[in-house]
Amino acid sequence: MTADERLNQLEPLIAETITILDRHTYQLKQLGSAISQLNGAVGQLTTAVAQQGDNITFLLHEQMAMKTDIADIKTDVAGLKTDIADIKTDVAGLKTDITDVKTDITDVKTDITDVKTDITDVKTDVASLKTGQTETNSKLDQLLQLLQKPGN
Repeated sequence: MTADERLNQLEPLIAETITILDRHTYQLKQLGSAISQLNGAVGQLTTAVAQQGDNITFLLHEQMAMKTDIADIKTDVAGLKTDIADIKTDVAGLKTDITDVKTDITDVKTDITDVKTDITDVKTDVASLKTGQTETNSKLDQLLQLLQKPGN
């Protein structure tokens, strides 16, 4: 084979190889562009993840604060329940005291009624004594008059 024939055989192979190389170069450029886009997307995702990390940290911090607040509220509620139980006990004591006072008032009213009855009885007795005294005075006056009459 002559040099020209060999060259003729090599030319289509070289042309095909160059075409393949051009296609691969184009694909490499596309891949490079895609990799650049992926790098940009990864950068954006990294930024978003960092922001979300900050958000998550904030939320966890707030959750811890809320847990503390809830624990404080539970403690306050327990204290209020104790206070309410004490108040209920005090109210029950006051009700007992009021019942006792009412009973005492009823007893005093009864005593007052008895005293009024006794006063009425004493007034009646005094009136009887006055009547008896008047009768006695009258009889004494009659006796004195009889005694003072001459001739007796």
